Amino acid sequence: MESGRSLKKSRITRQSYLNLILYRWFVIARTYGYPVGGSILQEKAREIAREIGMPAKDFVASDGWLDKWKSRNCIRHYRISGESGIANKLVAREWMD
Repeated sequence: MESGRSLKKSRITRQSYLNLILYRWFVIARTYGYPVGGSILQEKAREIAREIGMPAKDFVASDGWLDKWKSRNCIRHYRISGESGIANKLVAREWMD
């Protein structure tokens, strides 16, 4: 007996896989304090696309794609300046105590 519900298979597409890998790479790079700009993200996206077998004609990592990717992942541009990126937070906390 069917309950009237249909089970929908969710498929992970190459595009969604690329988005996930790029986002994870981005988070790791920012965790280490590396500045990651748009052109770096686009090049990394192209590299990932090649590695997962996406044809070059199907994915170009355009500026429009990048803007939408950043919007989907709530990524904003922040300016990194000074020595704060390399400051040792543990030492600073100990000093404050």
